[in-house]
Parts: sequence; C-alpha cells; structure tokens
Amino acid sequence: MPLKILLTSQLSRTKNSLLFSFLNILANNFQPLIGALVKQGSTMKKSVFSLLLALLLSSCAMFPQTETELITNGNKGDEICFTESRTVVEDRIKLYLAQCFKPDFIFTTGVSGYSLNHRVKESKTTQTTIYNVYSPSGSAAGYFMNVKIERGNESCNTRVNTVVLNMFWEKEFKKIKMAVGGETPSCSM
Repeated sequence: MPLKILLTSQLSRTKNSLLFSFLNILANNFQPLIGALVKQGSTMKKSVFSLLLALLLSSCAMFPQTETELITNGNKGDEICFTESRTVVEDRIKLYLAQCFKPDFIFTTGVSGYSLNHRVKESKTTQTTIYNVYSPSGSAAGYFMNVKIERGNESCNTRVNTVVLNMFWEKEFKKIKMAVGGETPSCSM
C-alpha cells in the first residue's frame, strides 16, 4: 500500500480520538470559542477545523500554575469603579462565578464531550477579596481568571481589577461588570 494511502487511512481512524484528546486541553483555554461552536450547532467538520486552528494558534501554551504567574502574564482588564459597597460587589461576583465556573461535563454530540474542572477559590482580607478561577488537576491544570475587589476612595466606592488567561477569556471583563450591575450574564459554556 502506498505511503500516502496508508497515512490517510491512519488519520481517518484516529481523527476522532485526536479530537477528543485536544478537547480537554482546549476546553479551559478556549472555553468561549468551544461554547460558541456548540451553541451555534456547527457541523463536526467546522468544529474540528476550528479547534485544530485554535490549537495551532495557541502553540500548545501551558496554563499559569500560580496566581502570581497569571497576574504577571495574563491579559489585564481596565479597573472598574462601582458605587455599590464592597459587600454587594463581592456577593454579586461570587454568585456569577459560582454559577458559571464549576465542575461540569459539556456534551459535543449526543454521547461524547469533554470535562471542565473549574473551581473558584476565595481569599479575603480586611482590605481585599480575591477570586481565582482555576483547574486543580489534569492536562488543563492552571489559573484562568483573577478578580480582585477592594475599597476605593470617595469617588469610587469599590474597585475591581480582573486578569484573564488570554483574549478568549476577555469577555469575562464585561460579564463581571454586568454581574455587579445587577444583571445576570450568561455563562460562556
């Protein structure tokens, strides 16, 4: 059998297994992209192409393993100023994060999909409250979003600073602002 036919045959058989291997890694890094593909009912071919393109563009980047690494290397949003009290801001952000970032299984077809292992960690002092969205284990372990809430001054009662992993997570900036404003933003997945 010619080499070209042999390689094509092997690629056809392993296409699905490769796809599902990449899904777990990509699930955390490209959660909004995958969610959009699934919600729009894209065909499997379009999904496979988009996921492989996303993987190629990401160059298999490793996730930040510490909060400090995320804050140093992540995409920083603009500081957001709110008139609400720090307690109200904390409660609204915490509710949004608890709703959207929890362990879950996302179905891509009727029987197959990938697992998300998101957790939210809260660190609180008298001056600040910090929420980190992270995954504790597996091939996608690491930190994905950091939200720091602190008291402001007279013109800004509460300040919120958000850092996310990459451009695919930047829509969380708007969702955090919506949540504090009393709205109920939709989850990315």
